Amino acid sequence: MCVQFLEAQGAFGDAEVDDHLWIDPSEAERLRKAGLAFFVDSRDTPDFNVSHAKDGLSLPGHTMEQLQNLLQHPTVIQLLTSPASIVIVYSDNGSKLSRCVHVSRILRSVIQPERVRRLKGGLNAWKRGGCPVDGDARLMFGGRPMDHAQLGNMMGSMSLQ
Repeated sequence: MCVQFLEAQGAFGDAEVDDHLWIDPSEAERLRKAGLAFFVDSRDTPDFNVSHAKDGLSLPGHTMEQLQNLLQHPTVIQLLTSPASIVIVYSDNGSKLSRCVHVSRILRSVIQPERVRRLKGGLNAWKRGGCPVDGDARLMFGGRPMDHAQLGNMMGSMSLQ
């Protein structure tokens, strides 16, 4: 789906458009290598400190208080001063219920909405794809490193693909 078409239709104000604004890890890594993307980690600071996408920025969006104060966060100020870059928001798994949903919606309200993407499969897909991380390279869930089998058990019936 064409991002410009969505923007022209006013779709960025519609929560349902989130499903169309994903980026896969390989494309995200290509943009990172070219210096064309910021990676924004929506998980809590302790989770970020354990592991995050290479050169990622922390922007916690787990609690209402964090979400209400998001616009004053230094990461948002940095994003506002770099209008040519794509902003890739992620959490552990990037599901429809992940923290990155709320952070990406708020970012779309303050910067050009077409710049904001969610990382398909989250940080765990990034790691499974062999993309670079700062910190622990194992898969993560709730701030804890896990192997593939442990994560599969924890996620239950959710697909890991």
